[in-house]
Amino acid sequence: MIDEIKTQSFGVFGVDNAIVDFLQEIGFLAIFTRHGWSKRTGKDLPSLVMLLILHPLLKAPSIHLFCRDHFLSVFAVGKDTFYRLLQRKFPWRTAHWALIKRLLPQWRKLDLGPGYLVADTTVKEKRGDRIEGVCWHHDHNTGRSISGFEAAHLVWVNEQGTLPLDAALRFSKRPLIGNLLHILNHRFDCRSHLGRRYREAAEMSKLDQTVAMVARAIQAGVPAQYFLADAWLRCPGNSGHSRTIDFRLFS
Repeated sequence: MIDEIKTQSFGVFGVDNAIVDFLQEIGFLAIFTRHGWSKRTGKDLPSLVMLLILHPLLKAPSIHLFCRDHFLSVFAVGKDTFYRLLQRKFPWRTAHWALIKRLLPQWRKLDLGPGYLVADTTVKEKRGDRIEGVCWHHDHNTGRSISGFEAAHLVWVNEQGTLPLDAALRFSKRPLIGNLLHILNHRFDCRSHLGRRYREAAEMSKLDQTVAMVARAIQAGVPAQYFLADAWLRCPGNSGHSRTIDFRLFS
């Protein structure tokens, strides 16, 4: 699909229809329905996900010619629609791993090479003292503290491409809202999916989160023989940590 977009040779039916067909082929909606997804009104889940995939592709000339007007007229939904979608009390991580397990057999048919699990953290700068979850974080790229969201990521890289596997939000000990954890604990049941994710963000270190993500990748059967990470994984604050990555699991 990407090659056809770059060469402007995509079919007459449009990339949006191709994305919907692909979601149907892999049983996307069935995966989410099995994990408790339900939606009574508005755009259905596959359509909203198709929009999220399509949006960054609209700048490509081959898409702009025949999809942009269609996107704006038929699928004209505001940003609040996507905020409500992402804020649903739904086991997003569980559904995401179920989707990965559905895709892995197709990947295994290709010549993947050795395969790498790559871990990294990013800080998205945000300003505003009333944005829940915004904390002061040390940005190891700039060497200074900035306010925003910090997330740990795990990606599988091979000779055919990349596949995002997991991500985890992390709160630091310096949130912009002083009683942030008290507010979140009061609002969300710690037994719920969202409550557990908030507790994970508050209590787990980056190393803990990375180890947990790698363990989930190994359990899912992601074929990787190497693990790559920046120097923060071996910084003094992590040395001697009670949890380490057992590299024998990759052999």
